[in-house]
Amino acid sequence: MAFITISRELAALGDETAHELSKQLNCRLVDKYVLEARLKSYGIADRKLTKYDERKPSFLASLSHGRDDYLHFLKTAIITEAVQGSCIFIGRGASAILRRVPGVFSVFLAAPMDIRLERVKSYFLCDENRARHIIEKSDHDRVGFPVFF
Repeated sequence: MAFITISRELAALGDETAHELSKQLNCRLVDKYVLEARLKSYGIADRKLTKYDERKPSFLASLSHGRDDYLHFLKTAIITEAVQGSCIFIGRGASAILRRVPGVFSVFLAAPMDIRLERVKSYFLCDENRARHIIEKSDHDRVGFPVFF
């Protein structure tokens, strides 16, 4: 089995790249929606998905039993998807969870800040200051997310 994990900055076209790669390789894509459906089947509530998904926790949240449950079930969901066969994972800490698994190729997609700003401004219909704030928050959250695995 082979796995590709794609981590990305906001507005670096990670999702688009993963979808196109999935089509080109005729390989199953495991994205946010696939993993959310599996997490919900484990009993993880929507509020936990929103609270913990790709977010760096505050100090108190890092001590939370709810966060521990979320991370445990996220690991279980990713491993369950991997056991089903070769696939492409997009985000959700899959690169950290699968880092020691043979046959994993991990990619990190980045883009220059000026391009990211234009994409975020267009997507969120906002000015440059708001776009910069959205990018900085996303970068802060994503950097802190996988270190807890």
